[in-house]
Amino acid sequence: MVEIAISVAAKIAEYLVSPVGRPFRYLWNYKTNLKNLKNEVEKLEAKRDTVQLLIKPGEDPLPDVKLWQERANRIIVEVSEAIGDNPEQANIQCFKGFSCPNLMNRYQLSKKAGKLKSDVVDLEQEAAKLKKVSYPTIPEEPWLRSSKGYEAFESRTSLLKNIIDTLSDPDVNMVGIYGMGGIGKTTLAQKVAVHSQQDNLFHVIVFVEVSKTPDIKNIQQEIGGKLGLKFHDKTEGERARALYDQLKKEVTVSEGADNSDEKKKEKKILLILDNIWERIDLERVGIPLGGDCKGLKLLLTTRNSNMLTNQMDSQYNFSVDTLEEAEAWSLFKSTAGTCVDHPDLKSIAPKVARECGNMPLAIVTIASALKNKEESIWRNALEELKNPSSESFEGIMTKEVYTSIKFSYDYLDTEELREIFLLCSRMGCTYDASIRDLLMYGLGLGFFKRSNTLEKAQCRVEDLVKKLKDNSLLLDAPNETRESHWYGIPDGERFAMHDVICDVARSIDCGKGNVCNVIDDVILCPWAKKNMLKNCTSITLHNISKVPKDLRLVFPQLEFFYMKTKDAFSRIDDDFFAEMLRLQVLHLIEMNLSPLPTSLSHLVNLQTLCLDACKLGDIADIGKLEKLEILSFRGSKIKKLSGEMRQLTSLRLLDLTHCSTLEIIPPNVISCFTRLEALYMYNTSIRWEDGGLNIGGRNASLDELKHLHDRLTTLEIRIPNVKMSKGLLSPQLKRYKISIDRNWILPPKNSRTLRVKLNTNDNADEVISQLMGIKQLELGADPRYDFTDSKQSVSFDALFSLESLSLEQLNLEKICNVPLAAESFCQLRTITVHKCDKLTNIFSFYIDRILPKLQEIEVSSCKNMEGIFAIEREDDVNNTELIHEIQFSQLCSVTLRGLPQFKSFCHRVKTPSQLQLTSSTNDGEIISEDMIDIPKSLFNEKVVFPNLETLEISDISAEKIWHNQLQTMSSSFQDLNRLVIQSCDNLNELFSSSMVNSFVQLQYLEISKCCLLKEVVFMEELREEEKRDAQFPLLKEMKIAHCPNFKAFISNDKIGFPSLKAMGIMACPKFKDYIFNDKVAVPNLEKLTISGMSKLKKIWHNQLVNDSFCKLKSLKVDGCEKLLNVFPLNIHGGLLSLESLEVSGCDSLKEIVVLRGINSERLSFANLQKLRVSRCRSLKNLFSASILAKEEAPDMFYFPKLTSLELYYLPQLRSFYPGRHKVEGTVLKTLELFYCGIHDTNEEGQMQQPLFLSLVEEAFPCLEELKLAGKIVTKRWQRQFPESLFDRLKILQVWDDKSTVLPFDIIQSCQNLEKLSLDGSSYEEIFPYGEDQTRTKIKTLNLLYLKDLKYIWKQNSKLDLITQNLEVLEVQTCHKLINLMPPPTSFQNPSTSFQNLMSLQVKRCNSLINMGASSVAKSLVQLTEMSISSCEKITEVIGNHGDITEDEIIFRKLKSLMLRYLPSLTSFCSWNFTLKFPSLETLIVHDCPNMKIFSQGDLTTQKLQKVEIDYKSVELRSDFNLNTAIQQSYKKVISAKDNGASSSQHME
Repeated sequence: MVEIAISVAAKIAEYLVSPVGRPFRYLWNYKTNLKNLKNEVEKLEAKRDTVQLLIKPGEDPLPDVKLWQERANRIIVEVSEAIGDNPEQANIQCFKGFSCPNLMNRYQLSKKAGKLKSDVVDLEQEAAKLKKVSYPTIPEEPWLRSSKGYEAFESRTSLLKNIIDTLSDPDVNMVGIYGMGGIGKTTLAQKVAVHSQQDNLFHVIVFVEVSKTPDIKNIQQEIGGKLGLKFHDKTEGERARALYDQLKKEVTVSEGADNSDEKKKEKKILLILDNIWERIDLERVGIPLGGDCKGLKLLLTTRNSNMLTNQMDSQYNFSVDTLEEAEAWSLFKSTAGTCVDHPDLKSIAPKVARECGNMPLAIVTIASALKNKEESIWRNALEELKNPSSESFEGIMTKEVYTSIKFSYDYLDTEELREIFLLCSRMGCTYDASIRDLLMYGLGLGFFKRSNTLEKAQCRVEDLVKKLKDNSLLLDAPNETRESHWYGIPDGERFAMHDVICDVARSIDCGKGNVCNVIDDVILCPWAKKNMLKNCTSITLHNISKVPKDLRLVFPQLEFFYMKTKDAFSRIDDDFFAEMLRLQVLHLIEMNLSPLPTSLSHLVNLQTLCLDACKLGDIADIGKLEKLEILSFRGSKIKKLSGEMRQLTSLRLLDLTHCSTLEIIPPNVISCFTRLEALYMYNTSIRWEDGGLNIGGRNASLDELKHLHDRLTTLEIRIPNVKMSKGLLSPQLKRYKISIDRNWILPPKNSRTLRVKLNTNDNADEVISQLMGIKQLELGADPRYDFTDSKQSVSFDALFSLESLSLEQLNLEKICNVPLAAESFCQLRTITVHKCDKLTNIFSFYIDRILPKLQEIEVSSCKNMEGIFAIEREDDVNNTELIHEIQFSQLCSVTLRGLPQFKSFCHRVKTPSQLQLTSSTNDGEIISEDMIDIPKSLFNEKVVFPNLETLEISDISAEKIWHNQLQTMSSSFQDLNRLVIQSCDNLNELFSSSMVNSFVQLQYLEISKCCLLKEVVFMEELREEEKRDAQFPLLKEMKIAHCPNFKAFISNDKIGFPSLKAMGIMACPKFKDYIFNDKVAVPNLEKLTISGMSKLKKIWHNQLVNDSFCKLKSLKVDGCEKLLNVFPLNIHGGLLSLESLEVSGCDSLKEIVVLRGINSERLSFANLQKLRVSRCRSLKNLFSASILAKEEAPDMFYFPKLTSLELYYLPQLRSFYPGRHKVEGTVLKTLELFYCGIHDTNEEGQMQQPLFLSLVEEAFPCLEELKLAGKIVTKRWQRQFPESLFDRLKILQVWDDKSTVLPFDIIQSCQNLEKLSLDGSSYEEIFPYGEDQTRTKIKTLNLLYLKDLKYIWKQNSKLDLITQNLEVLEVQTCHKLINLMPPPTSFQNPSTSFQNLMSLQVKRCNSLINMGASSVAKSLVQLTEMSISSCEKITEVIGNHGDITEDEIIFRKLKSLMLRYLPSLTSFCSWNFTLKFPSLETLIVHDCPNMKIFSQGDLTTQKLQKVEIDYKSVELRSDFNLNTAIQQSYKKVISAKDNGASSSQHME
């Protein structure tokens, strides 16, 4: 009543009192404003999450994106704090207990909501403009580091070349490397990766360690991470599908269904799967090998050659043999060092080397162990190698390898070192192990007793790991895994163990009779012996299929237990730990521990407890483990720590890293951990209370950290912007990663890192002063606030250890206002400055004296930046006060972007200075600053960079990069190998002819968007004796793009690129008559790309340098509208190396190759493998006619290697060649004809051999893939073909066929057809009725956009022969389709009708009522994923045709089920059947408003891990019931409808 009165009064007042109408409108629209604000914030949150998902693994958000994220997070928090969860908070209590509106509060809140909504909408609109969102930050690939030091033995060099050559063959998609353990397979594969990257053979290279039983999830994540995919909580099937689609998208060219000029260029990807032991199901992983994915290659390494040939169908396999004896000795000598030359060892060392059997691993291991050892140890080693142990490793490794590793173990210096080595082998992920885990295990088992602090213990572990690496028993960690990246584990804190060494270590461990390891379900010890089990002290169960049920009674001596199952979030029985009372270390990964097993609280001797990536609920029982010293919940899903944890007063290490859902730590829990030495809590969601200890508060206070000062030496924490109180951080901190802001999710890689986002309450000086030895400092600010310099000044004198400095969006005019101590910045290696608009320079000149280790500089988007270093002086400084040459001896990378006022790397400013500018050389010579002509160029002869390797300059208004006198200082840029110049609109010259020889190391050159630049090298007026030929001797790749005035590489002189392999020229319209002439030498060019050259008529001049283009392998020409031909007569003879030719978007092109005047009857393109021509509207013939051709005999075309011919959108194309001709020697495997001319006559109107048939008879016998689109399809179906024409065809894809019936006889003639895809055609039926049908091998059937399709298969057809091999069925946008799976009468045996179907996807089929009969559903025994969406009339998934007598249907392998946008769906099955889903992991039900129940009968779903109903995750408790969850959702929908109807009536 009160509410209505207020509303009426406000409305009346609004009309009566116009001047004050706006406040009343705020009152009137109070609820509407709040509702609108909530709706917009929800959209913003979704957009924020989407942007975060787009940030690729291993990449950081771009600065603009990062700023947008910060603003979005702030406003979301601001809205939450403004309106809270209870909009009725703007009420007050009034008479008789009624709740009356507080008008002032409502007015203020409504007004604020309107303002916030406007801000939110602005952010949403900004998000729509974000294109690219991230940039790569991952360092060089680990396999690059691993291959360093590789010795290029002759026996390996030729093998390496053969493997790379084979991978380059377009017909090869899989290559294997095999050999004995320790032979060097992994090293060889790493070297293949290195060479492939250096030679640009592949765009993406992924190296994955597989191990004995493939971890499909890990393989998917490794590959997906490199492609920018984020899988999050997706199931295996969802990951596979996403990976498959992305790989296919990357390695195939997508032309589209129209004439759009946009297309995606084909990429080449190399996947290296190292150390495979059994067959890998590539489809299960999501690797689309073969078919149209020719750019995707797979390299496998294994010990078993039979597995490669018989199980993986590898096309070419290479055996890795032992080294030659001389090579073995060379490796041994280089590893053992000069001690082998000692007189006492000269005779024995070669004998020891020979006993290693020429096996690289044995040689390195034994030589490392014997390095600098006494003669007696050498002799003992020789005896042991001659008489190896009796352990049998047949088929796994040689006796030499085993004995050498065993010897290295035996002769480790200390027992502690041997124990740590064996402990490493018990770790689950030995291919990517962390020192932190090893430390936690060791502490729990009582190691490191001499180290009385955690810091000393960690240093001890690091030292032991280093010693094991020095003994070649451990390795540096390989690829950065998802976990190591997510948890920010530095490379220096990761290590790996070679699988052969690990096998030996585990053999030694198990030989002691008390250790058991089960890895990938492979039992590595005789653990069936009961006596052994009773005495077992250590068990490792890694990647096992399920939690064992029989462990409770047999491990009374157990001290160490590790377990990770293949199925995430498995449950553990309550009494699982009941008889493990001596357990000291327990590590469980990805288990469902909500609730905790009750027996866990019995482990009273537990020292180390790691529950990582687990689901946790109430953890109060952990508080009973009073001896616990190490506790880790890393990556676990937990909302609240328990107050009972206050009892853990012995705790020394607590790890809460990435417990992102953790919101509550009760007050005074942290302060009770007075013995705590290490606290990791990066990326939690805790909202810290203000003030000190507060028992009554809901959450902990940061001030509790003060109670940890005595011992805390390690702290990793991310906290919101707060004013840090004095004394908060422990002065004992030695390792820390601290971020003061909400937005940094991933922890930094480096220890001793401080990240601070400054705001009005910050006291950065206070924070910095509390930390000792900061190595990485990142300072940023909120751009909404305009701070004074004093508020943002930071004392840098304390930063003597600083190695990396990052400044972002600071309003500083100077970084340093006062002179610094000599030691300041002496360790600085990297500096990054972004959007600091008031800065005119970064450092004053004198600081270069104290930056001896500076290696990288990156400055971007600073509007007023004039230079990096400023030369400052008082106006009255005498010019005799002089400045020495400036040298940056360690600087290797400089990046300058978006600096419109930039003048010079070092520039002079006239401002009062507190710094002394006088400097002298080492010999006392004084140089005047007036001698340095700084403003004329970015770099001058007085600024020297002897080690600079990378220089990138973008958006800078410079006329010149280099000083004219650069050639006199040839050492200035002597090591520069990468130069990128972009968007420098005033740049009019790059290299002068006299300075070219100063860039002898340059390997990569990129020039783009430089409007005034005319040439790469401009000629100077030089004396005759000064003239030299212009050459870039080592330049390998050059790109020139979007330079409107660029017209030549050099004017009026010769220029040579003797090493150039790849060149791209794009959008340079000044090139008209030609690009290359007799002045430009490119003898080794292999790849040439020409694009967007709208005025270019010819590529080549009539005169060329001899031998140029003779090695050209790939040519791509696109968007050259005036181009008349690609290859003129004079260059045809030099095309013998050409492998790939792609031409597109050349509207004036009449022919590809001009043959007029060639006196030959047989034209050979000996190496051409791929020919692709598209969107050339005037093209009539691929080859022009030869005027010398003889009429009595056809011209012969010889293509011995052509495997792919693709012709797209060529409306005038009449023939392959206008004269009589014959195609010979082709091994064509892929033919694609999309919307090409179907002319049967030549230009004179005479009948000619049709294009299709001119290729068919000669080319098709080897054809495996055929794609057709347009009228050519309908017309060619009408012709008769030989029966054997399509014998080898595996893939047939048809688009836009106007036929109403697919000619099934053609399908039947394709006896090996595996994939049939029909898209956008007019078929009414696919498989007609017939008794004469033969069995097909079709595995994949895709039916897309068939608007007239009524039947896939007609009723009463005998379809067993068609469907029994079907694995994938996808039907999309077939609105007239009546049934999907035909009734049982269509099959001889319905129970086996779809027995191999694995994937079923149905979308937008509005005439379907269900998917099929129950008897047919029973045949889906292999089905792993089912997705049904946007089908308006489907009422149930499984129908009942009275065809089934049993009442049970088992979907035995179904893992993923998705039901979306099904408005008529009432249930999955409305009949009283028992439905069993023993493998179902993911169920998604969205927008099915009439779904009342899942099924009427009994329902079993024991493995469900993820359930989403209407976009909300459902918590899977132990008592979860799917039917109940669906019913509850339905009730909510009905309730919402009723409430909506009620509201409508009320409004009326």
